[in-house]
Amino acid sequence: MRERTWQLKKPKPKPKPKPQVTDEVRQAVDIQAAKIVKHLKKRFRKPGKQPLFNWSEDLITRWHRDALYFIVIMRTPHGLPPTFESRAARMEHAGNGKFNLAVPIRQGWATVKETASADECLKVVGEYVDL
Repeated sequence: MRERTWQLKKPKPKPKPKPQVTDEVRQAVDIQAAKIVKHLKKRFRKPGKQPLFNWSEDLITRWHRDALYFIVIMRTPHGLPPTFESRAARMEHAGNGKFNLAVPIRQGWATVKETASADECLKVVGEYVDL
């Protein structure tokens, strides 16, 4: 019978570094995203006199690493907690001023557009993001 011994495993290759978002691209996208946020806030509905369900109160954008998140702030009728955040969409930088647009699903993110310009991604966000 063969004697078992420990052997070194070959190291995994290092993943390619993700492209960084430049400040110029970030500022340009922020200006365009502000217009989309203003448009989407018009679609909010006011809650009834005694609401039973959560409702959308505000919409903000937030950069986290190299991705721009569209975040909906929800208000609860019972006040415990008074508000919470829910992510509506993510624009992840793919390099060369291109972005991958994704929407949240039950167990992660579903990519809707790959390597699209910021204008194309923001147009999709403005038309199809459900609030």
